[in-house]
Amino acid sequence: MSEWELRNFSIQVVRDQLSKDEDKTILWYCDVLGIDSQIWFKNDSRERNWIFVRHYPAIQGDEKDEWTGSEQSNPQLQQYAGYLAAVSMASSEPVLYDLDGELIPLSERFTVKAPLHRGDGFYIKF
Repeated sequence: MSEWELRNFSIQVVRDQLSKDEDKTILWYCDVLGIDSQIWFKNDSRERNWIFVRHYPAIQGDEKDEWTGSEQSNPQLQQYAGYLAAVSMASSEPVLYDLDGELIPLSERFTVKAPLHRGDGFYIKF
């Protein structure tokens, strides 16, 4: 899958979760490469909020460290409540091999960088 497809799919996962909440209205989202992926929405009190969305090929547990300060880098964002979403996908195919041809067990799909293919089913963490 291309970088844009992974970015767009990550945004779609978060948008779908927001859409399930009747008190949230999605206003806008951006999936353009080179710009921080973001979703803007209104909450139940009609206040604007934003979410930065990033795709991580493998979740290691230190993703939040990469966000420290980046959410405050734009003064225009500071007046709104903001959130950060790290999204990771793992293939749900019963048999999957890494780039070196080694079998990747299901229990390790989120901890190693495994190939993702269009049309495969996915497990999602965010």
